Amino acid sequence: MRFTLHQERALQLDRHLAVTANAGSGKTQVLVERYVRLLMRGVPVGEVVALTYTEKAASALRRKIADRVSGALLADEVGILARSGAFSGSPEN
Repeated sequence: MRFTLHQERALQLDRHLAVTANAGSGKTQVLVERYVRLLMRGVPVGEVVALTYTEKAASALRRKIADRVSGALLADEVGILARSGAFSGSPEN
């Protein structure tokens, strides 16, 4: 996803922030990206707080973070297997 200038500024990890914007503006996507970037920097999950106003929004945020993290882990695993040669040759019976 391409982010706007304001969204890119919100993704800078050098400060705490509150994200406020109109519906459909990409707030959830920015929060997901910021959360994942913090995890990639080694910040423990228990040290990150993300608040939303509704249970529906919280559920969507949890689901999107889980999807993004599991996708990244799967991509990393596939990359490791590819580098190890696990995909070369024919499958064993």
